Amino acid sequence: MTTGISQANAITVVIQTFNRLPILRLCLQYLEAQTVTDFDVIVVNDGSTDGTEEALIEIQKCSPLRLRILSQQNAGPARGRNFAIGNATTNLCLLIGDDILASPGLLEAHLRFHRENPNRAAVGLGWTKWDQLHQDVTPFMQWYEEIQFDYGRLTFGLDPTWHHFYTSNLSFKTDLVRTNPFDERFKRAAWEDIELGYRLITEDKAHLTFLREALATHVHPTTFLQAVKRMQTLGSSEHQFHQIWPAARNNLATDTKTKICAFLAIHPLLLESLTLTVDRLSRFLRPGKLHAAVLRSHQLRRYLESHP
Repeated sequence: MTTGISQANAITVVIQTFNRLPILRLCLQYLEAQTVTDFDVIVVNDGSTDGTEEALIEIQKCSPLRLRILSQQNAGPARGRNFAIGNATTNLCLLIGDDILASPGLLEAHLRFHRENPNRAAVGLGWTKWDQLHQDVTPFMQWYEEIQFDYGRLTFGLDPTWHHFYTSNLSFKTDLVRTNPFDERFKRAAWEDIELGYRLITEDKAHLTFLREALATHVHPTTFLQAVKRMQTLGSSEHQFHQIWPAARNNLATDTKTKICAFLAIHPLLLESLTLTVDRLSRFLRPGKLHAAVLRSHQLRRYLESHP
Protein backbone atom coordinates (compact mmCIF):
# COMPACT_ATOMS: atom_id res chain seq x y z
CA MET A 1 0.00 0.00 0.00
CA THR A 2 1.29 3.46 -0.89
CA THR A 3 1.52 5.86 2.04
CA GLY A 4 2.17 9.55 2.46
CA ILE A 5 0.34 12.79 1.79
CA SER A 6 -1.25 13.20 -1.62
CA GLN A 7 -0.47 16.01 -4.00
CA ALA A 8 -2.49 19.17 -3.46
CA ASN A 9 -4.46 18.80 -6.68
CA ALA A 10 -5.58 15.23 -5.94
CA ILE A 11 -8.89 14.16 -4.45
CA THR A 12 -10.07 12.05 -1.53
CA VAL A 13 -12.96 9.64 -2.02
CA VAL A 14 -15.03 9.42 1.17
CA ILE A 15 -17.14 6.33 1.79
CA GLN A 16 -19.25 5.76 4.87
CA THR A 17 -20.26 2.15 5.48
CA PHE A 18 -22.40 0.16 7.89
CA ASN A 19 -22.82 -3.62 7.60
CA ARG A 20 -22.60 -3.83 3.81
CA LEU A 21 -19.28 -5.58 3.34
CA PRO A 22 -20.01 -7.47 0.07
CA ILE A 23 -21.04 -4.38 -1.88
CA LEU A 24 -18.30 -2.30 -0.21
CA ARG A 25 -15.72 -4.73 -1.61
CA LEU A 26 -17.18 -4.21 -5.07
CA CYS A 27 -17.23 -0.43 -4.60
CA LEU A 28 -13.50 -0.45 -3.81
CA GLN A 29 -12.73 -2.76 -6.75
CA TYR A 30 -14.36 -0.27 -9.13
CA LEU A 31 -12.25 2.53 -7.66
CA GLU A 32 -9.14 0.48 -8.49
CA ALA A 33 -10.11 0.72 -12.17
CA GLN A 34 -10.15 4.52 -12.42
CA THR A 35 -8.39 6.27 -15.31
CA VAL A 36 -6.52 8.41 -12.76
CA THR A 37 -4.47 7.10 -9.87
CA ASP A 38 -3.64 10.16 -7.78
CA PHE A 39 -6.39 9.93 -5.21
CA ASP A 40 -6.93 8.80 -1.65
CA VAL A 41 -9.78 6.74 -0.26
CA ILE A 42 -11.10 7.09 3.28
CA VAL A 43 -13.61 4.51 4.46
CA VAL A 44 -15.46 5.31 7.68
CA ASN A 45 -16.65 2.15 9.39
CA ASP A 46 -19.79 3.31 11.17
CA GLY A 47 -19.88 0.63 13.88
CA SER A 48 -20.31 -2.34 11.53
CA THR A 49 -20.72 -5.79 13.09
CA ASP A 50 -20.33 -7.89 9.91
CA GLY A 51 -16.53 -8.11 9.85
CA THR A 52 -16.06 -4.90 7.86
CA GLU A 53 -13.18 -3.67 10.01
CA GLU A 54 -11.15 -6.85 9.67
CA ALA A 55 -11.88 -7.13 5.95
CA LEU A 56 -10.78 -3.55 5.32
CA ILE A 57 -7.47 -4.20 7.05
CA GLU A 58 -6.86 -7.13 4.71
CA ILE A 59 -7.92 -5.10 1.66
CA GLN A 60 -5.58 -2.31 2.72
CA LYS A 61 -2.62 -4.71 2.63
CA CYS A 62 -3.03 -5.73 -1.01
CA SER A 63 -5.05 -3.00 -2.72
CA PRO A 64 -3.30 -0.45 -4.97
CA LEU A 65 -5.57 2.19 -3.46
CA ARG A 66 -4.23 4.69 -0.94
CA LEU A 67 -6.77 3.46 1.57
CA ARG A 68 -7.30 4.82 5.08
CA ILE A 69 -9.71 3.28 7.56
CA LEU A 70 -11.47 5.34 10.18
CA SER A 71 -13.83 3.84 12.76
CA GLN A 72 -16.58 5.25 14.92
CA GLN A 73 -19.46 3.97 16.97
CA ASN A 74 -22.64 3.88 14.91
CA ALA A 75 -23.60 7.54 14.56
CA GLY A 76 -24.82 7.95 10.97
CA PRO A 77 -23.41 9.47 7.80
CA ALA A 78 -23.35 13.11 8.94
CA ARG A 79 -20.82 12.45 11.68
CA GLY A 80 -18.92 9.89 9.61
CA ARG A 81 -18.43 12.23 6.67
CA ASN A 82 -17.36 15.06 8.95
CA PHE A 83 -14.85 12.67 10.52
CA ALA A 84 -13.42 11.73 7.13
CA ILE A 85 -13.34 15.26 5.71
CA GLY A 86 -11.57 16.42 8.84
CA ASN A 87 -8.87 13.82 8.16
CA ALA A 88 -8.53 14.40 4.40
CA THR A 89 -5.18 15.77 3.19
CA THR A 90 -6.29 16.81 -0.30
CA ASN A 91 -7.88 20.00 -1.58
CA LEU A 92 -10.86 18.09 -3.00
CA CYS A 93 -13.26 15.47 -1.68
CA LEU A 94 -15.71 13.21 -3.46
CA LEU A 95 -18.54 11.60 -1.52
CA ILE A 96 -19.95 8.30 -2.73
CA GLY A 97 -22.02 5.60 -1.04
CA ASP A 98 -20.75 2.15 -0.18
CA ASP A 99 -23.20 0.79 -2.78
CA ILE A 100 -21.96 3.08 -5.57
CA LEU A 101 -19.86 1.69 -8.44
CA ALA A 102 -17.75 4.34 -10.14
CA SER A 103 -17.40 4.29 -13.91
CA PRO A 104 -13.70 4.33 -14.96
CA GLY A 105 -13.79 8.06 -15.77
CA LEU A 106 -15.70 9.22 -12.69
CA LEU A 107 -12.80 10.76 -10.78
CA GLU A 108 -11.29 12.20 -13.94
CA ALA A 109 -14.57 14.00 -14.67
CA HIS A 110 -14.77 15.46 -11.17
CA LEU A 111 -11.11 16.52 -11.24
CA ARG A 112 -11.56 18.19 -14.62
CA PHE A 113 -14.57 20.12 -13.33
CA HIS A 114 -12.61 21.49 -10.38
CA ARG A 115 -9.58 22.38 -12.51
CA GLU A 116 -11.93 24.40 -14.72
CA ASN A 117 -13.79 25.83 -11.70
CA PRO A 118 -11.20 26.52 -9.00
CA ASN A 119 -13.45 28.80 -6.97
CA ARG A 120 -14.31 27.55 -3.49
CA ALA A 121 -18.05 27.51 -4.11
CA ALA A 122 -17.98 25.12 -7.10
CA VAL A 123 -19.65 21.77 -6.29
CA GLY A 124 -19.93 18.94 -8.81
CA LEU A 125 -22.93 16.60 -8.85
CA GLY A 126 -22.33 13.37 -10.75
CA TRP A 127 -24.98 11.23 -12.40
CA THR A 128 -26.04 8.05 -10.58
CA LYS A 129 -28.20 5.37 -12.20
CA TRP A 130 -29.34 1.89 -11.22
CA ASP A 131 -26.67 -0.72 -11.79
CA GLN A 132 -27.80 -3.22 -14.44
CA LEU A 133 -25.01 -5.77 -13.96
CA HIS A 134 -25.07 -6.73 -10.29
CA GLN A 135 -28.81 -6.69 -9.62
CA ASP A 136 -32.12 -7.25 -11.36
CA VAL A 137 -33.66 -3.84 -11.99
CA THR A 138 -37.39 -4.47 -11.63
CA PRO A 139 -40.14 -2.36 -13.24
CA PHE A 140 -40.80 -0.93 -9.77
CA MET A 141 -37.15 0.10 -9.37
CA GLN A 142 -37.16 1.73 -12.82
CA TRP A 143 -40.20 3.77 -11.79
CA TYR A 144 -38.97 4.46 -8.26
CA GLU A 145 -35.68 5.91 -9.55
CA GLU A 146 -37.55 9.02 -10.66
CA ILE A 147 -39.37 9.22 -7.31
CA GLN A 148 -36.20 8.85 -5.27
CA PHE A 149 -34.00 11.15 -7.35
CA ASP A 150 -34.43 13.81 -10.02
CA TYR A 151 -31.68 12.90 -12.45
CA GLY A 152 -34.14 12.58 -15.32
CA ARG A 153 -34.92 16.29 -15.34
CA LEU A 154 -31.27 17.17 -14.74
CA THR A 155 -30.25 15.28 -17.86
CA PHE A 156 -32.79 17.37 -19.81
CA GLY A 157 -31.19 20.62 -18.68
CA LEU A 158 -32.78 21.47 -15.33
CA ASP A 159 -30.42 23.60 -13.24
CA PRO A 160 -29.71 21.78 -9.96
CA THR A 161 -30.86 23.34 -6.70
CA TRP A 162 -30.30 22.51 -3.05
CA HIS A 163 -32.87 19.72 -3.47
CA HIS A 164 -30.27 17.91 -5.64
CA PHE A 165 -27.40 17.87 -3.14
CA TYR A 166 -27.06 14.08 -3.48
CA THR A 167 -24.05 12.70 -1.63
CA SER A 168 -24.00 9.46 -3.60
CA ASN A 169 -21.75 11.22 -6.15
CA LEU A 170 -20.76 14.74 -5.08
CA SER A 171 -17.42 16.60 -5.12
CA PHE A 172 -16.32 19.86 -3.51
CA LYS A 173 -13.36 21.77 -2.13
CA THR A 174 -12.45 20.10 1.16
CA ASP A 175 -12.30 23.37 3.06
CA LEU A 176 -15.87 24.25 2.03
CA VAL A 177 -17.43 21.40 3.98
CA ARG A 178 -14.76 21.30 6.67
CA THR A 179 -15.81 24.82 7.65
CA ASN A 180 -19.51 24.16 6.93
CA PRO A 181 -19.95 20.60 8.18
CA PHE A 182 -22.89 18.23 8.03
CA ASP A 183 -25.38 18.71 10.85
CA GLU A 184 -24.75 15.75 13.14
CA ARG A 185 -28.22 15.97 14.64
CA PHE A 186 -29.26 13.95 11.58
CA LYS A 187 -28.53 10.37 12.62
CA ARG A 188 -29.84 8.59 9.53
CA ALA A 189 -29.10 8.72 5.82
CA ALA A 190 -32.01 11.02 5.08
CA TRP A 191 -32.03 14.79 4.55
CA GLU A 192 -28.59 15.27 6.13
CA ASP A 193 -27.21 15.97 2.65
CA ILE A 194 -30.16 18.11 1.54
CA GLU A 195 -29.85 20.17 4.74
CA LEU A 196 -26.21 20.92 3.98
CA GLY A 197 -27.09 21.81 0.40
CA TYR A 198 -29.84 24.15 1.56
CA ARG A 199 -27.51 25.87 4.01
CA LEU A 200 -24.65 26.30 1.55
CA ILE A 201 -26.69 27.34 -1.48
CA THR A 202 -29.11 29.72 0.24
CA GLU A 203 -26.14 31.41 1.91
CA ASP A 204 -24.44 31.65 -1.51
CA LYS A 205 -21.51 29.55 -0.35
CA ALA A 206 -21.96 26.85 -2.99
CA HIS A 207 -22.96 26.64 -6.65
CA LEU A 208 -24.03 23.20 -7.85
CA THR A 209 -23.26 21.93 -11.38
CA PHE A 210 -24.57 18.67 -12.86
CA LEU A 211 -21.80 16.55 -14.41
CA ARG A 212 -23.47 13.93 -16.57
CA GLU A 213 -20.09 12.51 -17.60
CA ALA A 214 -19.28 11.73 -13.94
CA LEU A 215 -21.27 8.51 -14.07
CA ALA A 216 -21.76 5.94 -11.33
CA THR A 217 -24.21 3.10 -10.80
CA HIS A 218 -26.18 2.20 -7.70
CA VAL A 219 -26.55 -1.34 -6.33
CA HIS A 220 -29.51 -1.33 -3.98
CA PRO A 221 -32.32 -3.79 -4.81
CA THR A 222 -35.56 -2.22 -3.62
CA THR A 223 -39.07 -3.62 -3.28
CA PHE A 224 -42.26 -1.63 -2.81
CA LEU A 225 -42.38 -2.39 0.92
CA GLN A 226 -38.74 -1.40 1.33
CA ALA A 227 -39.55 1.87 -0.41
CA VAL A 228 -42.40 2.39 2.07
CA LYS A 229 -39.93 2.11 4.97
CA ARG A 230 -37.60 4.51 3.19
CA MET A 231 -40.38 7.08 2.76
CA GLN A 232 -41.19 6.81 6.46
CA THR A 233 -37.58 7.60 7.31
CA LEU A 234 -37.63 10.52 4.89
CA GLY A 235 -40.78 11.85 6.53
CA SER A 236 -39.18 11.95 9.99
CA SER A 237 -36.03 13.58 8.68
CA GLU A 238 -37.96 16.07 6.56
CA HIS A 239 -39.77 17.20 9.70
CA GLN A 240 -36.41 17.59 11.46
CA PHE A 241 -35.16 19.66 8.54
CA HIS A 242 -38.19 21.97 8.71
CA GLN A 243 -37.75 22.37 12.46
CA ILE A 244 -34.26 23.73 11.76
CA TRP A 245 -35.19 25.69 8.62
CA PRO A 246 -38.90 26.64 8.80
CA ALA A 247 -38.48 29.06 5.88
CA ALA A 248 -37.87 26.06 3.61
CA ARG A 249 -41.30 24.62 4.32
CA ASN A 250 -43.66 24.86 1.38
CA ASN A 251 -47.29 25.54 2.06
CA LEU A 252 -49.21 22.30 1.79
CA ALA A 253 -50.73 22.01 -1.65
CA THR A 254 -54.51 21.80 -1.88
CA ASP A 255 -54.83 19.71 -5.04
CA THR A 256 -56.87 16.51 -4.97
CA LYS A 257 -53.85 14.17 -4.88
CA THR A 258 -52.41 15.94 -1.85
CA LYS A 259 -55.77 15.86 -0.07
CA ILE A 260 -56.02 12.11 -0.64
CA CYS A 261 -52.50 11.58 0.78
CA ALA A 262 -53.30 13.75 3.78
CA PHE A 263 -56.49 11.75 4.41
CA LEU A 264 -54.60 8.44 4.26
CA ALA A 265 -51.84 9.81 6.49
CA ILE A 266 -54.25 10.43 9.36
CA HIS A 267 -56.02 7.08 8.93
CA PRO A 268 -53.20 4.59 9.55
CA LEU A 269 -55.32 1.42 9.46
CA LEU A 270 -56.70 2.34 6.07
CA LEU A 271 -53.23 3.24 4.85
CA GLU A 272 -51.78 -0.08 6.05
CA SER A 273 -54.57 -2.03 4.38
CA LEU A 274 -54.07 -0.16 1.11
CA THR A 275 -50.31 -0.67 1.33
CA LEU A 276 -50.64 -4.44 1.60
CA THR A 277 -53.17 -4.51 -1.22
CA VAL A 278 -50.91 -2.49 -3.53
CA ASP A 279 -47.98 -4.75 -2.65
CA ARG A 280 -49.97 -7.87 -3.56
CA LEU A 281 -51.15 -6.30 -6.79
CA SER A 282 -47.67 -5.13 -7.74
CA ARG A 283 -47.04 -8.42 -9.52
CA PHE A 284 -49.78 -7.48 -11.97
CA LEU A 285 -49.91 -3.66 -11.88
CA ARG A 286 -47.34 -1.38 -13.42
CA PRO A 287 -46.17 1.11 -10.78
CA GLY A 288 -47.79 4.51 -11.12
CA LYS A 289 -50.13 6.95 -9.42
CA LEU A 290 -51.44 4.47 -6.83
CA HIS A 291 -47.95 3.51 -5.72
CA ALA A 292 -46.93 7.18 -5.60
CA ALA A 293 -49.95 8.06 -3.45
CA VAL A 294 -49.21 5.30 -0.95
CA LEU A 295 -45.53 6.21 -0.70
CA ARG A 296 -46.27 9.90 -0.28
CA SER A 297 -48.92 9.10 2.36
CA HIS A 298 -46.39 7.13 4.42
CA GLN A 299 -43.91 9.98 4.21
CA LEU A 300 -46.57 12.48 5.27
CA ARG A 301 -47.82 10.24 8.06
CA ARG A 302 -44.35 9.96 9.60
CA TYR A 303 -43.83 13.70 9.11
CA LEU A 304 -47.03 14.44 11.05
CA GLU A 305 -46.17 11.90 13.76
CA SER A 306 -42.86 13.68 14.32
CA HIS A 307 -44.61 16.78 15.63
CA PRO A 308 -44.02 17.08 19.40
